[in-house]
Amino acid sequence: MPFVWGLSCGFAILIVGFILFALNVLGGGDAKFTAVLAVWMGWPIIAQYLFLASILGGVLTLLIYGFRQVPIPANFLKMNFISRLYSKDEGVPYGIALGSAGLVMIYEIPVFQRALINLFG
Repeated sequence: MPFVWGLSCGFAILIVGFILFALNVLGGGDAKFTAVLAVWMGWPIIAQYLFLASILGGVLTLLIYGFRQVPIPANFLKMNFISRLYSKDEGVPYGIALGSAGLVMIYEIPVFQRALINLFG
């Protein structure tokens, strides 16, 4: 039964993610990534995860917007990933915040807790 609850949580987050994608608030990949993490997290800790992801996303956004205000050498702009981060036309790669929040909360995920108990007693 916990598997069904995890799927329901992931499905609910996926629906919300699709709505945010349709409103051009969130990228499609970020919506799917959050839904996959929600399947593993489940209803008990999804609110904690989303709160932490939003805090980390806010910090990431401030860092990237600050980075975009600082002049950098033209040689760095030849690197594709730096030029995309530096471009004011590009969005913020929010997947970094989503993944980081997942890693921070990995020990709170029930399936990982059970796996650790089975491994180490």
